[in-house]
Amino acid sequence: MDARGADPRIPARWALAAFVVTEIITRIVTTTLHLRGAGGNGGLIINGVHIHHMVFGLLILTLVALLWLVRQSIRNAGRIPTWEAIAFGVAWALILDESALILNLSDVYWTPLGDESLFLVAAFALVLAWLAFRPLPKDSR
Repeated sequence: MDARGADPRIPARWALAAFVVTEIITRIVTTTLHLRGAGGNGGLIINGVHIHHMVFGLLILTLVALLWLVRQSIRNAGRIPTWEAIAFGVAWALILDESALILNLSDVYWTPLGDESLFLVAAFALVLAWLAFRPLPKDSR
């Protein structure tokens, strides 16, 4: 138990439960699609591109990571270890720079489809820039 009396293992337990339930549901859905002959293009297709469920996982992870950064910054102003913020930026730059490959499951880095990565990199950078330079409420300065 931490100083507030809450068990610090509770978030890990919720994460484990969500992981197990999501994996079971995902396997049921993908197996059903496979058995029905959906093949490689089964599931969600946008402009001829099969959007794999990994893409949704990365989008959720991106949102959660950004929310973590904001929440930690608000709660612990100036006390987040610099290395955590640097690791966050490095990790997302490496992931998003290859996001077109993730989306297309093909090495499209130097092709016109590779521009999808540049769009996501720019969008993420704009969100981070907004978070980094947004006006603060007067009571938080």
